[in-house]
Amino acid sequence: DGLTDLVEDSDMVEILTQHQPNLGVAAQALVDMANARGGNDNISVILVAFHEAYSDQHGLSSSESGEIAKY
Repeated sequence: DGLTDLVEDSDMVEILTQHQPNLGVAAQALVDMANARGGNDNISVILVAFHEAYSDQHGLSSSESGEIAKY
């Protein structure tokens, strides 16, 4: 339902790669693609980017640092 039924994994990888590191733009592009392919339900996307260098510098686990975009 929603995004995963309408957007193939390979399309997701392409969009994420194309819009890296701007998660907001990538999330909106995924929603737009799903809608263009007939999305008739609420489509939600949450993207999280973990920054290894920041985690290492501050002694954080990967689950404690990152960037989140919700659409």
